[in-house]
Amino acid sequence: MYDEDEIKQRQTEMLFDKGIALYQEFKCEEAVKYFQQLLDDYSDYVDEWNIHEWLGLCHYYLKDYQIAIYHLSKSYKNPEAKQNGLDYVQILENLGRAYFGLNNYKESIKYYEEATAYFHYYSGDNWAYKRFLFHLGKGRCYFHLDMYDHALNEFQAAMNIVLQMKNDSETPVRINLVKYEIGYTYVFLKDAKKALIHLEEVDAIKLDSLRRLLYYSYLGDAYRMLKDYKNAISIYHKFEQMAEDDDDRAGVSTKLGISYYFVNEKEKAKNYFKKALQYPTKFEWVKERSEKFLMAIENEENEA
Repeated sequence: MYDEDEIKQRQTEMLFDKGIALYQEFKCEEAVKYFQQLLDDYSDYVDEWNIHEWLGLCHYYLKDYQIAIYHLSKSYKNPEAKQNGLDYVQILENLGRAYFGLNNYKESIKYYEEATAYFHYYSGDNWAYKRFLFHLGKGRCYFHLDMYDHALNEFQAAMNIVLQMKNDSETPVRINLVKYEIGYTYVFLKDAKKALIHLEEVDAIKLDSLRRLLYYSYLGDAYRMLKDYKNAISIYHKFEQMAEDDDDRAGVSTKLGISYYFVNEKEKAKNYFKKALQYPTKFEWVKERSEKFLMAIENEENEA
């Protein structure tokens, strides 16, 4: 027969294992119930900081970033967590990701920086991959803070790490991703030539669907900056085929209109500007530029 403590311990293990299994099956909403029950009913039998960590992870993947930060901060502030170096680094990393999800980029950078300080808990390619992710994360934060030079430094550091890592099936995917990140940053720096050096080497198929959509936008913009309107048109049409919301459709229609205007296909340009104006969009520049070019085309037709 088991005594009460042994029964509680067994129940704790069963609840924990069930929560982990659900998390691994991406059933985070269900996993939360098991981890929360451990905190509520079995707190004497678990490391609370560890359960808060798992709750933070679940809520992060549910995009409940504020709740994720609440739980991860509970872990972060617990002295026991700091004694478990590997877990502590992962808590810091996930706090960085959660703050990024809330668009709090300065806080995100702070946690990525602290995570980097604990590098000795990782060795070999496992640690190198973590450093790669930290630099990538910091680069994206700096980008959103309009600190493009800092972003480039972080992305280049990420690239250097990948090139030094053992070559495996993921290496081309990671290199491809960093080229994309560097390329679009140069677009925002208005350096189209450097942007194209990186973007033209990107394999769009290796990007996820959202990044692939943005990739076509950035690549088209780089061609348009260099007044290579024919290539810009070709790329913008790929974006047009993938566009899923009215903002995307309005934006690319305007860009196509501008590009067709400068290759002297005014009728196509006019149709795209009119199309752009039909979409409800938060982009004020769509209305401004479409109306400006439509007026220019009308004046040209009247003068002809």
